[in-house]
Formats: sequence, C-alpha cells, structure tokens
Amino acid sequence: NPAMGAYLSAPILDKESEDGTAGGATPWLRHGASSMQGWRRSMEDAHIAGTDANGATIYGVFDGHGGAEVARYTARHLASEFPGDWAAAPAATLKAMFHKIDARLEDLTNASELASLKNGAKPGAAAGAAAAA
Repeated sequence: NPAMGAYLSAPILDKESEDGTAGGATPWLRHGASSMQGWRRSMEDAHIAGTDANGATIYGVFDGHGGAEVARYTARHLASEFPGDWAAAPAATLKAMFHKIDARLEDLTNASELASLKNGAKPGAAAGAAAAA
C-alpha cells in the first residue's frame, strides 16, 4: 500500500537484545539494550553501550529519523571524537562531539561509508575490518 509510506501494515516485534559490563574506567557498570523495528520498513536506530574513551564509558542511542546511515555512522565514530579533557566541561564536550560528527557527515570523503551503512551494515563491522587492514 503506497499510502503507508515509511510504515508497515503490522509491526515487526522481533527484538535484538544485549547485555554486558563496561571495561576500562567503569568495570562495575552493567548495561542492557534492546531494539525493535516496530512499524518502520527498516531499523533506523543504532546505539553504543559501554564503549571506553579517554577515561569515560560512553552509552548512546541514536535515532535514524528516516535514515539509518546517520545513526550507524554516529554510533561507529562518536567515541573517536571524545576528547581527553571531557571532564572539565561535559555538556560542552557532548555538544562539540556532535558538531564534529555533523561536519564529518557533510564531508564528501565519507559518502561511500555512509552509503554502505544505508544498505544495512552493522555498526562496527566495517570499522573492525578497516582496523584489521
């Protein structure tokens, strides 16, 4: 039904779940995450859980708002933008990190990676392959 647009006629209720413990600075933290596609034609959200960066443990949920590639790109690269001096101004640090991600999204040299994420690559899959190369 074309009138349905980005939505399905019935929700997909299958869930992907994970749990674990953080390492690094906060090994005592435990986390759980669960995602469900729901009414959308494809899963558009991404998350990071227990990612260590410069003495902090990062957790984040990124809503694709109609495009999975931005959420997946953010989940893949946010930790690399996390500065060592984050504790001096945590709110300003978060704002600056997302501005850096925005700039990376607009950089045409990242277009092929964004295209691969749009086609369904999981966060970390290509990053791990790139690190191994």
